[in-house]
Amino acid sequence: MDHRAIILDGITVQHVGEILYDSPITAPIRALCSDSYRRCLEDFAFGVLFGESLTLSGRMPPVGDTTPGAVLMREPTISDFIVEVQPAEPDQTLDLLNNSSLGLSVRRDMGGLAHLDELDLGPFVDFFVREVRAYLGDHESLSEEGLAPEAYVFSTSVRQSHYITDRALQDLIKKEFIDDILIRLGPTLNRPLASSALREFISRALLTHVANYWTFDFAVEDQPHGSARLPHVTRSLIRRKTDQSQLDQTTENRIRRLVYNGIVPHALLWVIGLARRRGAFMDALRESRDSQTFREIRRYLTELVAQLGNGDRNDADKLLAEIARKSTSVSTQRDDWQLSVPIVGGFTVDGRALDAVSRRTNPGKYYLRQLIRTSSYTSESDYIRRLGQMFPELGVKS
Repeated sequence: MDHRAIILDGITVQHVGEILYDSPITAPIRALCSDSYRRCLEDFAFGVLFGESLTLSGRMPPVGDTTPGAVLMREPTISDFIVEVQPAEPDQTLDLLNNSSLGLSVRRDMGGLAHLDELDLGPFVDFFVREVRAYLGDHESLSEEGLAPEAYVFSTSVRQSHYITDRALQDLIKKEFIDDILIRLGPTLNRPLASSALREFISRALLTHVANYWTFDFAVEDQPHGSARLPHVTRSLIRRKTDQSQLDQTTENRIRRLVYNGIVPHALLWVIGLARRRGAFMDALRESRDSQTFREIRRYLTELVAQLGNGDRNDADKLLAEIARKSTSVSTQRDDWQLSVPIVGGFTVDGRALDAVSRRTNPGKYYLRQLIRTSSYTSESDYIRRLGQMFPELGVKS
């Protein structure tokens, strides 16, 4: 059976650290960006609960005077299954972009930003709101309009800028994308800034964000076979627009929707219900991971992926059908599931009998369905309300 690792971006882990440790520098804006922070917490909980190991980036810039993601990685409750990978430093990143196929991937992604839908821009606005608050700096050049792009300085007396610059790559970003971001960013700014300074900041931050995706991808090439990467939401949106594979009608894509629309929020609710208070979250997360329920779920998902690799899709279709039947209150288009098998609940056997059979023949499948059933009637507003009871900044829609 393949060892399965979940791979999370450094920015995802940083966001979770900021939430758990109530990082002061981002406290004013986490409620403004609650959708993105909530997604990061969901992905982190999913990674801990469903991965045999959790692979994380070991290179993260400080947020204020601490690096919350690095502190989180060393929490005793999770440190024993963390695999830390060191991506390239900024100067090494430029060398990689100029001397490898990574440069072609970055160029493709930068051009693909022009094809994002209007609804896709929200997570990017969240990204830049946080970047401005944490990393814009206080250099006097930021208030001067019309300077040459290279004249704008985003370092401070105590912090070097971690952004890379490459004028040819930055110029691939469509003007319309930056215009849209500036319009949406405007109401969140807490001081007057030159629009030309903000434009340069956006292009540097975005280039670095895209390039770091690929340098991390390069760094994790030797991770265990079958590893699953959950990129930050902005990078997921870019992948959706630029990946060339046509998988919309396949079981693999339905499993991706299963993960994000069904399993991930429910797994987080499981932990929230066990923890009941903010300070107990990490202990509850570890207790959940070590429980029989999640050990069996991890085993079943490993078997499921192996079966898909061998061309056997029956179990996957049945599980998707079960989730579709039990998730009618989740804000998901019903036909997004693209079901190809009868709905399990339609058989003339009562639910308890089906559960007994499932548990006897495949315990992992039983526990996965149990997880779905215990939280499937939580509506979106109720879900956000429940998260907000523990993490107030996540209890609003941004």
